[in-house]
Amino acid sequence: MLAAPTQYIRQRLRALRKARYHPILLPHRHVTDRGVETWGRPTRLPCEGEGPLRALRLCDGTRTLAQVARQANVARSTLLDLHDAEMVLLWRSPLPASPPAPVDVRAIIVSPHPDDASLSLGGMMLGAAPGRTLVLDVFTRTAWSRFPHELNDVALIAAIRRAEENLMARMAGAAIIDLDQPEALLRDHEFTGVFSDSPRPWDQQVLAGMRETVADLRRRFPAATWFLPLTVGDHLDHRVVRNAALAALQATELDTDAVRFYEDLPYAAAATTPDFSGLLPGRRLQPQAIDIHSVRMEKVELNRAYWSQLSWGQLATLLEYARRIGNGRAIERVWRIA
Repeated sequence: MLAAPTQYIRQRLRALRKARYHPILLPHRHVTDRGVETWGRPTRLPCEGEGPLRALRLCDGTRTLAQVARQANVARSTLLDLHDAEMVLLWRSPLPASPPAPVDVRAIIVSPHPDDASLSLGGMMLGAAPGRTLVLDVFTRTAWSRFPHELNDVALIAAIRRAEENLMARMAGAAIIDLDQPEALLRDHEFTGVFSDSPRPWDQQVLAGMRETVADLRRRFPAATWFLPLTVGDHLDHRVVRNAALAALQATELDTDAVRFYEDLPYAAAATTPDFSGLLPGRRLQPQAIDIHSVRMEKVELNRAYWSQLSWGQLATLLEYARRIGNGRAIERVWRIA
């Protein structure tokens, strides 16, 4: 007897808590005169009528949930339904029109693919001032999505992933550089060998320009700490990027104290024993915790931008792992050379 009233009260309280958040239409969704489309295909909404469509047209990140509901003449709970149906994100502040320019950069994250930086260090980015974090995306020409039947055109996948990364950067206040390189699946590697293949000559040639980019960034931002993938999970692209970036940094005579290795998520969360002190050949590593407890929920919401790669249910592992390695307090962990 009490189930329905209790659910109603919870929904009302949630609507009140989220009233000042800013709804953002996911980059995969498009509102047309006929309704909502995803990659050109009609998409069913969780609620009927013109009200939800009016609301979605207003979800550009510049209005609060309360403002969108009022202007579209819908209940605030309608926007929560659209959020739960993976149509919109709810962000803590207004969405800028573009990612920031790099200013007094203090952290440079080398990200093998769009999403690796945010999945692994999204909390750290959210704790920094806009423009202080720079993400160097390497393999942005990609061929994989979690929707192989609906999303299987390489050019479209790359465009979607760039749109996801752009949205993440605008939300997190991170500057981005795109090296526009092809991922392993576009370099004659099969999916079954991505986690076991040894680097081939083309893998090294693909990153020939990385040394110049790293050297340029070292000159521009000498005070920055560099964050490289630790290669948990042994993904070939992560291995190639880590080794190439480390060699490029060593060529600039950067002190190793300015280099950190981040735990590649979600792979690290699946590790049986999360002790990665011996993962860098010939070096001993020591862990360093980054407290993200105050932004832990925002990190999860931030990574919902990557809808083509991860379901929202999978993102729960980010929070669970952060709490597990932090003994109840959410952290991100990096490793430094001992």
